[in-house]
Amino acid sequence: MFKATGAALRGTAVALIVAAGLAAAPNADAMSKEERRALTGAIVGGIAGSLLSNGDPWATAGGALAGGAIGKATTPDRRYDDRNRWRNDDRRDWERRERERREWESRERERDQREREYRQREYWRNR
Repeated sequence: MFKATGAALRGTAVALIVAAGLAAAPNADAMSKEERRALTGAIVGGIAGSLLSNGDPWATAGGALAGGAIGKATTPDRRYDDRNRWRNDDRRDWERRERERREWESRERERDQREREYRQREYWRNR
């Protein structure tokens, strides 16, 4: 099925790609999430390109390039992500607290009004 030279080249290419990935692993702490995903995509893409083409170096490089691009493109950019914008919006919390304060004041006014009416009734009843 595979030629002996293709299998040897394939094994060499896979070994080189894995070695490059392992060499980059210690520096992963200094990398951003986007860079880590791009590196992982490049490694997986390079291995896939090498395996699918029986070790062709151009296909290996193309697979690494495509995998790196896909890894970078699929990482969400959280700095500009508007889905969680409301979490950092203080106005939302301020409006809620202001509404609760107005409701509380309204209940207090109603309670005070009932209390005044009760005192007036008691005053005129005991007079």
